[in-house]
Amino acid sequence: RSATEAALLGEATTGASADPGIRSEVGDPGTQTVDYGATTQQILTAPEGDAPEATVTTPQ
Repeated sequence: RSATEAALLGEATTGASADPGIRSEVGDPGTQTVDYGATTQQILTAPEGDAPEATVTTPQ
C-alpha cells in the first residue's frame, strides 16, 4: 500500500468506532429476516414488456 493509503487506513481505524451494524449480527439467531427469495427471483427473471397493469397516463 502507498504511504497515503496506509495513513488513511490508520486514521480510520483509530479513535471511536461505530456501533456494530447488520453485517455484524446477520448470523445471530435473534435477527429477524423476511424471505423474499422466490418473489425476488420472479421479479428479476420476468421478461421486459409494457404490461397494461404497469402503464400510467395523465389527464390532458
